[in-house]
Amino acid sequence: MPSPSSVSPSALAEHAAGEARGCAAGEAGAEPGAELPSGDAALARTVRRQAQILSVLTTPQRRLLVGETSGDTFALMLEQLVALTASEYGFISEVLHDAVGEPFLRMHGLSDISWSDESRKVFEGMRSGGFEFHNLDSLFGAVVRTRAPVISNQPGLDPRRGGVPSGHPPLRAFLGLPLLHGGQLIGMIGLANAP
Repeated sequence: MPSPSSVSPSALAEHAAGEARGCAAGEAGAEPGAELPSGDAALARTVRRQAQILSVLTTPQRRLLVGETSGDTFALMLEQLVALTASEYGFISEVLHDAVGEPFLRMHGLSDISWSDESRKVFEGMRSGGFEFHNLDSLFGAVVRTRAPVISNQPGLDPRRGGVPSGHPPLRAFLGLPLLHGGQLIGMIGLANAP
């Protein structure tokens, strides 16, 4: 591949898409960036990262199209997002509205961060889509209220914090991303403790 300054964005995107397709199909030797000359390590890293991002976006769509359950699909997507961002844990939720129109979150993908038998039972309930957050006085509530990303590198001191349950793993950093469709907030992704 030519130098980065002579590569068109469409050619780079096409290369990344091909890499992602090869990785998703499990092709031998389809390691992202494998076709790039070793002399251009920065471009190879960029293409590899773009292929990972593209895979996070396309793999869930492909799985839903072939009839896999949304729960399994959200779990895989969350696993990929946690790995891609080097986070320790996270969640994917849907934004719904109660009878009076107030927004709340229903969990659809959640990292297993259980720390006791009781918390494991709660986790299993959350995992099945049965867990909802109605109190939005929190960092993830700030995402819902503002419809904008929220980054907190000191969540324990952040005025938007809502706290964590006793025994919960430490929350040292938080990234909340709104999921919008047609201008409407339909969900959010929360990721914790990325470096």
